[in-house]
Amino acid sequence: MLIHSSVAVIIRQPDFTGVWIKVERAKHHFHDLQARYERFRDAEPYRAVVDDEPHSGDLVYKVKVSNQPPLWWSATAGDSVHNLCSSLDLLVCEMVRAEDQTVTEATGFPMAKSAGASKSGYVGRVK
Repeated sequence: MLIHSSVAVIIRQPDFTGVWIKVERAKHHFHDLQARYERFRDAEPYRAVVDDEPHSGDLVYKVKVSNQPPLWWSATAGDSVHNLCSSLDLLVCEMVRAEDQTVTEATGFPMAKSAGASKSGYVGRVK
């Protein structure tokens, strides 16, 4: 970035095409998972059952589970999150290039492993 009379000038116009591609792919995964969940829910895989306990006379409420969501749905959710994280990395890299700086392996959006790590002043990968 060049600075003239307290005005910042961007060296080149950033290209956010890759960022938008990743965001759109994340949305695709999310909508796919949402549609699958709605079909799963509409099949009523969980049902409340009320039993009369003969010894105590109490009503006992139970949930009858006839189906579980497929385990692979977690991979689809992970793909969506990964694409969003990648879009943030691409955003940072494009901003660095727009400032006519060099993108390195350390360039990226700062991430913390926990809320505590981010609150403690974790400084991530923006370089």
